Amino acid sequence: MGADGMPAIRAEFSEAAQITTRFLRQDLEALEFVLTADLPEGTLLRLVEDDANRGLDHDPTDAGAAVFLREVADTLRSVVETAR
Repeated sequence: MGADGMPAIRAEFSEAAQITTRFLRQDLEALEFVLTADLPEGTLLRLVEDDANRGLDHDPTDAGAAVFLREVADTLRSVVETAR
């Protein structure tokens, strides 16, 4: 994860939630789907490293990517629930 890490991600979510939580709820639903889906090997890692542009220096595997994505989902869920 970059130097900004999860606090920066939370701040971005919180800023977006001030306007609407609609898209955040959609993002959360998508994250929950990919975390429970039976995906081809390497899919989660590519989602994190390529699509989200986040390096996983400590555990560059699907398992490491899943940990990161769960943390993002938990953060997103918390922001959405707080904004209600």
